[in-house]
Amino acid sequence: MNMNNEQRLREEQQAAIEFFKKREAARMNRHHDAVVIQQGACNPVAVTKRLHDHVQAMFHDGADWQSIRNDSALRLIAHQLAYLFNTSSLDGAGGEYDRCIKECQQGASK
Repeated sequence: MNMNNEQRLREEQQAAIEFFKKREAARMNRHHDAVVIQQGACNPVAVTKRLHDHVQAMFHDGADWQSIRNDSALRLIAHQLAYLFNTSSLDGAGGEYDRCIKECQQGASK
C-alpha cells in the first residue's frame, strides 16, 4: 500500500470515528431526550432506559446525587415515567397507596 492510500485510509477512519462520536453525543443529550419524551412517550421500558443511561452518564462525569436529583431534564423524564404509571393516584392518605403497599407486602412474603 502506498503512502497516499495509507493516509487516505487513516483520514477515512478518523472521519468515521468522529461521526460516531458526534452521533453518540447527540444520542446521549438528556435535554433533547427530555423534550422528546415529554411530547408523549408511551413505552415505559424505553423511558426507563433513557433515564438510567442519563443518570449513569452524569454520575460517571462526576455529578453528585443532589445534582442528579435536581437536574431538569432527568426530572422531566421521571415525570413522564410517573405519568405512564399513574402514580398521582397514589398521592394522599389511604386508598390506592395502601392497596399497593398491602399487595407488595403480600407478594414479598411468598
